[in-house]
Amino acid sequence: MEYKIRKATGKEVGAMVEWAAKEGWNPGIYDAKCFYTHDPNGFFVSVLGNQIIATVSAVKYGKNYGFMGFYIVKPKYRKKGYGMKLFQKAWDYLGNRNKGGDGVLENLKKYARIGFKLAHYNARYQGFGTGSRKIGPNIENLRNIDFRKVAKYDDSVFGFKRYAFLKCWINQSESFACGLVKNGKLLGYSVLRKCFEGYKIGPLFADNDSVANELFDSLIGSVDKKEKVFFDIPEVNKNALKIVRKYKMKKVFATGRIYTKGQPKFPLQRWYGVTTFELG
Repeated sequence: MEYKIRKATGKEVGAMVEWAAKEGWNPGIYDAKCFYTHDPNGFFVSVLGNQIIATVSAVKYGKNYGFMGFYIVKPKYRKKGYGMKLFQKAWDYLGNRNKGGDGVLENLKKYARIGFKLAHYNARYQGFGTGSRKIGPNIENLRNIDFRKVAKYDDSVFGFKRYAFLKCWINQSESFACGLVKNGKLLGYSVLRKCFEGYKIGPLFADNDSVANELFDSLIGSVDKKEKVFFDIPEVNKNALKIVRKYKMKKVFATGRIYTKGQPKFPLQRWYGVTTFELG
């Protein structure tokens, strides 16, 4: 059978999200459109005959940074070289950029051998909605805030422009995106979105603990009791750990955040929740 590697279509990126769900990664139901919007050229598949057997993403953030994810090979085709050929394609696509990713803990040594350095650990915590329906007094629906203000804030925390992605991300169906505004200034924002299982909060970027707590309280309060809520945090942010402890959330998954040229100058003290493990 003929084997080839090619760019994925938008529909196939949707299938990649479904593969990720089957792997237990629990992506958002509407993630694919936003992911594809950011870099339509950064998604690749391996095809054997007429069957897709492996997937990977490598999205570009400007000229200096890129992020890899969705590295999945169907079990039947693992350890046969197909995955590494596809991985190399994605690696080459990013060129000399600093390449980032989230690697599962058991594979960190493998990633180290090809040039990735561990920066810190991320962890997924699971809790439940409170059903309080209480929205903080300074919380505003992000869709009602001038997008230029939201984009400027995201730039200051994420560090790389991602405007098309961001506009899509905060306008997803079955989501609640909110920001905290005082005296006309945006001090933080966060997004809660529907996932294959429950809901997930991410990102949660905030200038300080008080802002982060108010955002989190408003989001988790918008979810019914007994409905699962997931929160991916950089564990180096000790105040993010305080939030998950406050709500008695339990750790259910962990990754190592890895880079080829060291961690960019992210202000991780303002990163209470990462956007996604797939796109950084």
